[in-house]
Amino acid sequence: MVVNDYLTLFLTLQAWIISNKIFYLLSSANLLVFPLVLIIFTTMTEAMQEGEDEGNKGLLSLNRSAVGLTLAVCAYLFAMIPNQKLNLGTLTYNDVRSGQCGVAITKPGENTETSWDSAFESLGGQTAKVPMWWKLMHSMSIGITNASIAAIPCSYDVTRSQLKLSEVSIQSPALQQETQQFYQQCFAQAKSTMVHNTYQNDGVTDDDFKKANWLGDDYFLSTNPNATHTTYSGIQALDPVPSFPYKESRDKSYNDIWAERLRAEPKQHAYPTCQEWWADSQYGLRNRLAGEVEKHSPEIYRDVMQPQGWFDTLFKGEKTAEQRKDMLVRRALSTENINATGRTTRGYGAVIDGAGNDRASAEIWGATAGGAGLVIGRTFLEPAFFIVREALPMFQALLLSALIIAIPMVLPLAMYNWRVVMTISIAYFGVEYFTFWWEWCRSLESKLLTAMYSGHDFNFLDPISYSAGAMNVLDSEIMRVVLLILYIVVPGLWLTIIGFAGYQVSSMSSSFNEGLNTVKGATQRGSDRLIGMINK
Repeated sequence: MVVNDYLTLFLTLQAWIISNKIFYLLSSANLLVFPLVLIIFTTMTEAMQEGEDEGNKGLLSLNRSAVGLTLAVCAYLFAMIPNQKLNLGTLTYNDVRSGQCGVAITKPGENTETSWDSAFESLGGQTAKVPMWWKLMHSMSIGITNASIAAIPCSYDVTRSQLKLSEVSIQSPALQQETQQFYQQCFAQAKSTMVHNTYQNDGVTDDDFKKANWLGDDYFLSTNPNATHTTYSGIQALDPVPSFPYKESRDKSYNDIWAERLRAEPKQHAYPTCQEWWADSQYGLRNRLAGEVEKHSPEIYRDVMQPQGWFDTLFKGEKTAEQRKDMLVRRALSTENINATGRTTRGYGAVIDGAGNDRASAEIWGATAGGAGLVIGRTFLEPAFFIVREALPMFQALLLSALIIAIPMVLPLAMYNWRVVMTISIAYFGVEYFTFWWEWCRSLESKLLTAMYSGHDFNFLDPISYSAGAMNVLDSEIMRVVLLILYIVVPGLWLTIIGFAGYQVSSMSSSFNEGLNTVKGATQRGSDRLIGMINK
């Protein structure tokens, strides 16, 4: 049997030792047999209360007693008698993977090179055994819980990556200007010459146009002896390119012409061919554009360029690294590439028909004052909720321990009713499954805000996105508070949903929430006193 952490290990082992002692105490006092006698007495009484038309009361009583005793004995054998040796060990976690995913990811194997590698069998020299049913339920609960945690998406998926691709852009004004210069002097000239040669039926075909759709397309980087000025190798920059070094054999004639026109001394400006300007490994525009994407969008650049990553898998490995780099650069240069500026969530704070200036003023005031109050309130709430979140697995371990200790007393009181066995089993699984819900909340807290609000930020300089961006800032602050509260709300909702299946376990959520609220209240009072002392 494995548990999630060392506190749970200690409490579980202690709980089963106590549970075993209670079982042996009740067994030695012959109190565990008493429910079986009650079953026979109850079935006989019920049979005697039936009318004459029910047939032979003796046979009816015997059949009912046999069925009741069979079910009770099965419950006693499987869910009461501790006959399975208890060996407890803890799960180990992959810290690197957990940091990437935002949830606790377990790793296979048991060699953690610590004193916790060996399974725990005793506490203070005392060992424990577990009934077969509860060992099975524990294994199933842990297995399902950790399988569910593993199902939480680790990184953003293809959809989010495509969203991130739409945010790739060129931030450097100098590089933007140079790209515009290249577009006018190289791409536009080559494309115009292609159109002209097509009308003249001179060396350009329809297939060539299919390979000439963007600045770095295949046709422009090839050679066409029949139409030299339609490819970059046959075109030279008209204006100086500061990013390139001077090359006398290439640039001297250009500098002399400009010096003669301006009646000045010749300069040493660089006038590279468009082929060099785009494709040069050190000074070329393509590599500098790719470097700009890597600088400002490192996540998406790393994902796209990673061999056998999601992007490579999407194209079944048919795209080379250079082709993937071209796709990034092309995306960055796309005229459709603008940051999303719309609302991310659909709030109901604003009235759609804009009912007059008074209403608009009220909404602005509500958003401004409410947002400021929310930020301040969250600042003071976070310490309390931090302690609550740290206390969650402690409460979980204690609840499971209480369930284990209660088993040998509750089942005899219920006369080994399988309905009660199933209710306790569902409660055990439900509390164990809290771990998944908390990991889910943690993954949302780690990834949701980044995924939703990246590219939707508040921009003072953009009047078009000003309103939507401001509301997104407010929404993101509200979302942070909601995510804080979610850790407490979700377990209660989960137990309530289980209650819909007919198992009375939802009352556990009220006790759970009361305990957490006590911790939160104590922490909040302590924080208030500390702040008061600081202010004084």
